Amino acid sequence: MKKILEKEKQNSQKYLDIAGVIFVIIDANLNTRLINKKGCEILGHENDKEIIGKNWIDNFIPPKARSQVRDCFTKLIKGDIQQLEYFENPIITKDGKERIIAWHNTVIRNERNQIVATLSSGADITERKHVQEALKESEEKFRTVTQISPVGIFRTNTKGSCLYVNDRWCEIAGLSAKKAKGKGWIKSIHPQDKDKVLEIFYHTKERDVCFKLEYRIIRQDGSTRWVIGQGTAERNLEGQLSGFVGTITDITDRKETEKALKESEEKFRAISQAASDSIVLMDNDGKTIFCNKATEDMLGYSKDELIGKEFHLYAALKKDYKEYKKHIALFAKTGQGVAINKTLELVARKKGGEVFPVELSVSAVKLKGKWHAIGIIRNITERKLAEETMEKSREFYLTLFDEFPVLVWRSGIDTKFDYFNRTWIAFTGRSMEQEIGEGWTKGVHSDDLKQVMQTYIRAFKIRKPFSTEYRLRRYDGEYRWVINYGRPFFDLDGNFGGYIGTCYDITERKKHEEQLAHMAAHDPLTGLPNRRLLEETLKRAVAHARRGTPSVLLFLDIDNFKSVNDSLGHNAGDQALIILSQLFQKNLRTEDLLARIGGDEFAVLLEQTNVDRAQVVAERIRRTIEQSTIVIGKHEFKLGVSIGLIPIDGQLDPWESMANADEAMYRAKEEGRNRVVQYQSS
Repeated sequence: MKKILEKEKQNSQKYLDIAGVIFVIIDANLNTRLINKKGCEILGHENDKEIIGKNWIDNFIPPKARSQVRDCFTKLIKGDIQQLEYFENPIITKDGKERIIAWHNTVIRNERNQIVATLSSGADITERKHVQEALKESEEKFRTVTQISPVGIFRTNTKGSCLYVNDRWCEIAGLSAKKAKGKGWIKSIHPQDKDKVLEIFYHTKERDVCFKLEYRIIRQDGSTRWVIGQGTAERNLEGQLSGFVGTITDITDRKETEKALKESEEKFRAISQAASDSIVLMDNDGKTIFCNKATEDMLGYSKDELIGKEFHLYAALKKDYKEYKKHIALFAKTGQGVAINKTLELVARKKGGEVFPVELSVSAVKLKGKWHAIGIIRNITERKLAEETMEKSREFYLTLFDEFPVLVWRSGIDTKFDYFNRTWIAFTGRSMEQEIGEGWTKGVHSDDLKQVMQTYIRAFKIRKPFSTEYRLRRYDGEYRWVINYGRPFFDLDGNFGGYIGTCYDITERKKHEEQLAHMAAHDPLTGLPNRRLLEETLKRAVAHARRGTPSVLLFLDIDNFKSVNDSLGHNAGDQALIILSQLFQKNLRTEDLLARIGGDEFAVLLEQTNVDRAQVVAERIRRTIEQSTIVIGKHEFKLGVSIGLIPIDGQLDPWESMANADEAMYRAKEEGRNRVVQYQSS
């Protein structure tokens, strides 16, 4: 046999070494008798001396594949060549890495026609295998995503005939896939929207471009859902238009929210018009979106002259306008800026060019995904004149300060307060002796004292004016919000003498700001938190869950609520929603968050709660509604509630959690209504 193998080796070695595949001869004892350069290269060896003579399976086959390869080799040696002419298996390289080889096998016989060895050629198909596996995985993911997609997916031909819809499309449209096929899907489109939808498929000249539009769907149960449809053209291999593929997303909640927001905006405008301070709403370009009548009176411009224009260009001095332009880009991106959440004193300019001092408070608010600024401007001309008079008069006029209607104080060069006017003393109900030194700090709210003192001492060190807002206890024990203005004063020789300051009661302004903030985060009908506040609270709950504190989210939808609106009208429906929200609240803890998120849908966030307790709470709510009789005037109604439940464990973001809770709620509807269903991932 040795001579035979040697002869084979001599005759074929020169051809084998230039081949682009592995050639290897293995004898009946599984020892390697020949391997070409390509084989050495793939195995990571410099030459065949490191390979020849070694047991092929023990040294070059991974443990997991040795049994299978040994069985194949045994069959080859026995002559079962046809069955194993092609075979794939991994090999292990010198550095421990695995490569996948596709083998073509034959056998070597001696003069007596006995099989004495195997001859195999192998191609490295590792990369091809990886590509195939990645492609297979990608296809499986696509199929999975299509089936579990949160949006409806559809395909049509060029004439708009439906070829495919996924399960989510059917859920949104309330139509089965069978009924949607062909032209069946068109029946679900609202009559008023049908023409603009079909325009895409029949009449649009640019039919091969992406399209996007909002329209209504009428479900078989009679309910109407708003959707946003998006799609693009499909082309065949010849580049010809073959159809359309696209998605629909249920935006009914968004539409309801927009309606509620519009109502909230109308209330905001009514309150703003009654305010004595100027109120201005600006977009992220600084352009005026809204201004109240006080703004027109203060600046001398009409509303038409300001709306759509840069407010600062009309009302600010040139130097302030230039400074504002430096920071507007940062505000547009982050909602932050040098004036945000601060109270500043500036000089404003009227239409005729007259300038006057103002106090400006600016807050940032996000509307429709973009940052906006709400500015409250107060004409402080009279106050500034009073301050300037006090600055000039100093000690000589301290007796006059006692008659001032504002709170006045003075401090010396040691930072200690040594004077308070009668208005201050009357406000606090304490004596001069009790207030001087640091005695006045006892009337400052404990939550505000640190920042008040830091602001004062910081300004004192650099001899600069300051202002700060804090709560000061009045004689009757009520804490009132005040704004404190302090300015350094100097004697006739320019020597620093201390600070003199004034305080103004701004409690009503603070209440007004809080009212505006409350309106932005609460449902105007029920007074409950709205979707925006729910999302913000849910973000914190997800963060807490990631640190080990679980919560549970419930989505609630009133069953058969449409019967109330249909029989008695929407006013009665509104009364019913208020009654229902009160019934929900009776079953919740003080710390639980109950929100109205649109129409007859509510949500409950049970923080620091596990699923078992949440099931008990949800069932208690369900029974309460089931057993309650809703009385509207002389009419009585029995209603139910379908509840979807999902644990907040930190693995999903707030929006995914809300979408899954919503899905669970709709499953409760589909399973017969008036029940609790926990979300189960498919």
